[in-house]
Amino acid sequence: MRTRPLVVLAALAVGAGVAAGAAAAPARVDCTQGSFTDGATSGVAFCGPAKATAKVGGKTYAFKSGSCLRTSKYFNVNIGSEVLSGPKKKYSYFAVLVGDSGAVVGAKPAAKDGTYTGGLVTIRWKGGKDYVLNGAGDKNVKVTLKKGRTAGTFSGTTYLAPHLKVTGSFTC
Repeated sequence: MRTRPLVVLAALAVGAGVAAGAAAAPARVDCTQGSFTDGATSGVAFCGPAKATAKVGGKTYAFKSGSCLRTSKYFNVNIGSEVLSGPKKKYSYFAVLVGDSGAVVGAKPAAKDGTYTGGLVTIRWKGGKDYVLNGAGDKNVKVTLKKGRTAGTFSGTTYLAPHLKVTGSFTC
């Protein structure tokens, strides 16, 4: 029954990211923010200056074109395209959600720079590799927010087997 918090947190990350779209910095010309359909695939594309790098089990993944949302209670970054239905094909997606988003009972607000546990990190590479760090079920997930919550780092192990070490950074 470990998947319930994961599903709730993933849905909140996407929902918060969609809401962030209106406040995001100007997007690149080759990116259209919002819902999309590509054949049998549909999802949400995120645009803007946010980028991230993740190391999973010794392999490095780079993400670009995303948006960040900072509220008085939580921080959320979404980069790439989150596929909600259909084949993931060519789409990559990265997300961090940390703080009191309503998804984790007792989560401390992430209203300022600092290190937080209980967050969610999602790394999905071109429809093939899917890595999730679910702080709702595993307190070893750490997210450190820096520079007025415009940058940060994360670390932990993947939620599902094989439990791989994950580290990385992001900027807004």
